[in-house]
Amino acid sequence: MTAGCFELVTVPLILVAYEVDKAGAKGAARWQALSRRVHVVQVPWGKDITEYHLQDSDVYTWLEN
Repeated sequence: MTAGCFELVTVPLILVAYEVDKAGAKGAARWQALSRRVHVVQVPWGKDITEYHLQDSDVYTWLEN
């Protein structure tokens, strides 16, 4: 476990958003198996957060809602 992982111990909510495909579902499931604080979210459109952002969508606004 890296030093950065220890910082997640105090975070009350962990959002994970993987690509919308079989590999993404597997990655999200691994995170969910670690803690009940992990919640999988999916971008409103596009295959992942990068594509969503590059199409001039506001990631911060999406997460706030």
